[in-house]
Amino acid sequence: MPRFAPLTENIGFIATASTTYEEPYNTARKFASLDLISGGRAGWNVVTTATEASAHNFNLDQQYPHAFRYRRAAEHVEVVKKLWDSFEDDAFIRDKESGVFFDTGASCI
Repeated sequence: MPRFAPLTENIGFIATASTTYEEPYNTARKFASLDLISGGRAGWNVVTTATEASAHNFNLDQQYPHAFRYRRAAEHVEVVKKLWDSFEDDAFIRDKESGVFFDTGASCI
C-alpha cells in the first residue's frame, strides 16, 4: 500500500494495528512513515487482540484479560500521540543532498 500513496491525491490510507502486543514506539514509527509518504492522509484503526492463538505467538499461556487489554490500549494510544508530538514538524529537514536529516538545534515539544 505505501508504494501507491505518493501516486494518489484524494485517497486516504487507514491501517489496523493492535495495541495488545506491539510497542508504542514501533506503532508511532510505522504510522508516522505512512503519514509522511501519503502526504498526511493516514489513519490508524486502533484495536486490541483477543485470541488465545495470538497470546501463544507471544509466548503466553493465555490471553490478557479484557480490562487489562483496554487499559493498555488507552496508554498505548497516549504514548504514540506523545511520540508523534515530541518534535516540531519543521525539525525534520530531510535534505539528501547535504546529508542533513534533522535540525539538532530544534526544540522538542
